[in-house]
Amino acid sequence: MILNIKIKLLKKLIIIGASGLLGSSWAKFALGKYNVYLGLNKRKTSINGAKSIFLNVFNKDELRNKLEKINPNIVINCSGLTNVELCEKNEKEAYKLNSIIPQVLSKICKDLNSKFIQISTDHLFCGTKKYRKETEVPEPKNIYAKSKLLGEQKTLENNKKSLVIRTNFYGKGPIYRPSFSDFIINNLINGNQIKLFTDMFYTPIHINELLNHVHSLLNIDSSGIFNVVTDHRISKYDFGILIAKKLNLDVNLIKRAKLIERKDLAVRPFDLSLSNEKLKKHLNLSLISLYNQVDLLNKVKI
Repeated sequence: MILNIKIKLLKKLIIIGASGLLGSSWAKFALGKYNVYLGLNKRKTSINGAKSIFLNVFNKDELRNKLEKINPNIVINCSGLTNVELCEKNEKEAYKLNSIIPQVLSKICKDLNSKFIQISTDHLFCGTKKYRKETEVPEPKNIYAKSKLLGEQKTLENNKKSLVIRTNFYGKGPIYRPSFSDFIINNLINGNQIKLFTDMFYTPIHINELLNHVHSLLNIDSSGIFNVVTDHRISKYDFGILIAKKLNLDVNLIKRAKLIERKDLAVRPFDLSLSNEKLKKHLNLSLISLYNQVDLLNKVKI
């Protein structure tokens, strides 16, 4: 007797910059749902169930050849230079990583008929208004923002079916790449005082929620720019206080500071908050509140 068994082949998903905070979390999230490939450059990393492949993202021909062999359904670019100060000091490197690489990847994905996702930033505006929408004209204030904006523009010029995600996320990162929430938690656990800005606001989202919403967008083949953030606009200081209270850590270790007084830092927006109205309407959903999202950090062992 011949059994007619249909085997469902999982789609192939490759993450460029898979050793970073978002990339490594994304790989773990996608396991079991996709055949996951870790696109690595300098740092070696391994995740059970995922295939590692080393990519020279600065060599267009090699990058194209390796991606052609994999023939992925989805390519996610989590690579980039995100340190604002380093971008100011090394403008050429910032544009290479934040602008040229997404430009090249988006073109390759168009040729391969692969879905391309570019991870962008919430630093694109001047910082004088709340809850900026995707339709508003960006006003970047520093090299980091300018290079990320150019990366967005080149991505969509080359490949209109691409998905560009503007976000600011937190969650448990690898030891070598801690997140902002890791910074807060680790210092408070060790009894260290930290200073957080009371005059810098943003709309942070937990990595798990970010990934859930991006994959919901993928499932209906969405394209264009989406702000994937929480509903709640909060200062960096109040975010730290919220985490401390949720994890029963010492709030007195968190001291007030002001961005406006930090003349040693590169110029950056005071208000990074983004509107998620487009996302909620597009997916017909309500987001978990920031207060409840922070509960996901309770999994941290103290």
